[in-house]
Amino acid sequence: MTSIVPIVEGHGEERAVQLLIRRIVEQYANRAWVDVRRPIRRPRGTLLDAAGMGASIELAVRRNPGCRVLVLLDADRACPVDVAQRIGAHAAAARPDVTTRVVVATCEYEAWLIAAVRSLAGRAGLPLEPLEPPGDPETIRDAKGWLRAHMPDGRRNVETIDQEKLTAVMDLDLARTARSFDKSCREVMSLVSQGDGRVVTSSSVDDQP
Repeated sequence: MTSIVPIVEGHGEERAVQLLIRRIVEQYANRAWVDVRRPIRRPRGTLLDAAGMGASIELAVRRNPGCRVLVLLDADRACPVDVAQRIGAHAAAARPDVTTRVVVATCEYEAWLIAAVRSLAGRAGLPLEPLEPPGDPETIRDAKGWLRAHMPDGRRNVETIDQEKLTAVMDLDLARTARSFDKSCREVMSLVSQGDGRVVTSSSVDDQP
């Protein structure tokens, strides 16, 4: 069975991404199990650097021969398409033989949680009364702050704990109303179903035909 190695930039994503991939595959690819290996976490600057991205993929392959790679990071204030294309170019130049998908959340991973916030009532410090998401969660520049603001006084969104807990229970269909999450689901399904050695970039804009 082919394994998937996630490469991420944040502590929260490091803990949540394995669970996220497994949930997407179970729900949308009709597979009960997928071999998702321990994520490789690297600083954002390293992933945006050609040598750094190349070294990250080399490490993934060295640890897990024959693996496929999923690179996941936030767009933050940058253009998600530009970020995805830049990292994709680095990955293709370094190891064109390794099937790689690049997924960029607009603007943050937490925007996906906000898109599904109706399903998160009472979870990880959120109120019992279901919240209504804003019109377009992906336009929020501080999605973590939005979550904190809707928690009871004195409660903090502890990223390395709460992101994983919320990922475990969020409604994936609701989350797919965020365009970058919908695109990410499609790329994960592509990664586990075929994988052909190409590097594919994914963001909130459908930059692929």
